[in-house]
Amino acid sequence: MHFDPARRRGGPAPTPEAKIPESVLLRAFRWWLTGTCQNDGSAQERARSELGQLTGAASAQLVLGHFDVMVRAVARHAVRSLHYHPPCCRFATPDELLLLAIVAACQGGEVAAAGALAEVVTNRAGLGATLDAASDLALTLLSAGIILDLGTAGAVSGLAALGAVTLH
Repeated sequence: MHFDPARRRGGPAPTPEAKIPESVLLRAFRWWLTGTCQNDGSAQERARSELGQLTGAASAQLVLGHFDVMVRAVARHAVRSLHYHPPCCRFATPDELLLLAIVAACQGGEVAAAGALAEVVTNRAGLGATLDAASDLALTLLSAGIILDLGTAGAVSGLAALGAVTLH
């Protein structure tokens, strides 16, 4: 399994305004994935910088560390390739929103919803590791004062039906 930069298909799914924490997280996570996949230290530094503006430098490194653990857990047990856009894109893929929704569900204590969402991208063997990593990320974000607001995880679970379709 690998993370693929998304291809152009379907209709638009704009990300929230830049001041909203989810947008900042999404951009930072994209920079982190770009840096990790392309072995580009400057992209990873950009991720820390973007996130540091939201959480502070120390928390930014911790958030990115937990995000990295979550991505690796998903990657080890993926049921399909996941898609993401380049950091500068103002649109979101269903996979990007799905990963954020898993973390949001963990923040909200919606364990069943988080598990159902995680099953869309991981096999049963990877559920525990994925949910543990998402919970750690959720708690770290909460301790930095960041509460994800994607609606209820149940409302976002409609993303599961989209499968690997990428919106742009």
